[in-house]
Amino acid sequence: MIRSMRFLISLPVILALAACGGSDPAAPGADSVAGIDHATGATDVVLQMSLSGGFVPVEYNLRSVPMVTIYGDGRVVADGPAPAIFPGPALYPLNEGRIDEATLQTLLAAIDDAGLNAGAIDFGQPPIADAPFTVLQLTTGGRTLAHSANALDITDGQGLTTDQIDARKRLSGIVAKVRETATTAATAPYVAAALSAWVGPYQGDPTTDAPVVWPLGSPLAADPSSGTGYGCIAVTGADVETLRGVLAEKANEATQWVAAADTSATFRVVLRPSLPHEQPCPAG
Repeated sequence: MIRSMRFLISLPVILALAACGGSDPAAPGADSVAGIDHATGATDVVLQMSLSGGFVPVEYNLRSVPMVTIYGDGRVVADGPAPAIFPGPALYPLNEGRIDEATLQTLLAAIDDAGLNAGAIDFGQPPIADAPFTVLQLTTGGRTLAHSANALDITDGQGLTTDQIDARKRLSGIVAKVRETATTAATAPYVAAALSAWVGPYQGDPTTDAPVVWPLGSPLAADPSSGTGYGCIAVTGADVETLRGVLAEKANEATQWVAAADTSATFRVVLRPSLPHEQPCPAG
């Protein structure tokens, strides 16, 4: 009788556990892993790594995209392989892929263990004027924290304290880990739904190649009043594929563009793909 009572008491619990354990693995939240809290949306940036600054042409900054962006749902967008030639492609390649929650938690835990999720850190300033900043941005627990270190590869003590050297080594280790994870996961070409087309005056040799006619209805126009001298055209919808077709056949990053075949004014167009959380032609 006692055994029967135990069975009757345990049966609802067993059924409830079976119902939880038998859920569809494709259902939302089925692969959730306990760990560091973060947003889970497809456009929620959890981790982003980029380079900024340094003595580079304005066009480099206009086209620049973060090296790695990881979203709350595990989507990864990272810079892809580009040929080491000039002129390079008109639209530099990005790759995408996906990591599971366990892999994302491994990255977040590594960042936490490295002491990079606690607050601002002094990485020091080596005596170098033209090196870029490595920027690591992390959004967890409803808080965004960014670390920025100039000339991160310098860890030999040039103008740096022992603590600053240690901090730089810890950040370098995380940068390498994030890069390796992203490179492994992001193997498919990323096809952006929108592009920023930055338009400025053409300053190259006009006799190098024949100009290419701009295929879209948006007029080509520079913006001398802007800080860069470039205006911006937001390329969206069907125009993205129209422009991609012309790029594949005729254009590279140094192409001179004209508004129509019977016009003589030439322009340079610098293209930047929008990431999933971005809109083209950002203000400022």
